[in-house]
Amino acid sequence: LIPIALSKSDVFVPIKTRKPMYKNDGAFGYVNIKYIKEVKDKKDSTHIYLTNGITIKALCSLPTVEKHLRNGHIVSRCYEDRYMAAEDQEKYRVLIPATKADISLILNEMRKQLRW
Repeated sequence: LIPIALSKSDVFVPIKTRKPMYKNDGAFGYVNIKYIKEVKDKKDSTHIYLTNGITIKALCSLPTVEKHLRNGHIVSRCYEDRYMAAEDQEKYRVLIPATKADISLILNEMRKQLRW
């Protein structure tokens, strides 16, 4: 299972939260990593404490939950790197000087508009 990134600040990690009742029954819930305050190991489960005071009982070990969180942070960094690269490309595209062909296209478009 892999984390799901909806934006650079909203990355959801899979956490096993219940026992499946039958084959192909889902057992995982997805938790947004930005709202996870703390993770603690309890005797029969791992508890995930959220910033809003809710506690989620995970049916997997602490190392497994930590692995999912690490993967979520990796996905978040990758998403951020790509977002920043795209933002930089947009900045550079705007800063490129106009060519004669660009100016010619603009003039032709202006001439069309003025004819109306």
